[in-house]
Amino acid sequence: MKRTLIPTTVAIFFSLTPLVAYAQPANFAELVNLIIGIINPLFTLILGGIVLVFLFGLARFVFSLGDAKSVEEGKQLMFWGIIGLFVALSFWGLVALLTNTFL
Repeated sequence: MKRTLIPTTVAIFFSLTPLVAYAQPANFAELVNLIIGIINPLFTLILGGIVLVFLFGLARFVFSLGDAKSVEEGKQLMFWGIIGLFVALSFWGLVALLTNTFL
């Protein structure tokens, strides 16, 4: 007998409905604070991952022992790590700017 996921999903949805109803913001400032409260932990995880990519590229570059392919892969990882850091920090600055502007 094959079970479907729909009854389980509906049961979970209706069991979490009171939590969602109490989480409704009363004004725009509370809505922004709710969204920022969700974004901040995710941003921390993403930024940590980007730093790990950069450090992995650096380690690959330093410990390549003269292998040209490993050196090039390390350079590419460091390059994309720096680009990722720039984009993530720019996003963080934009969120801070919008927060200070509208709150």
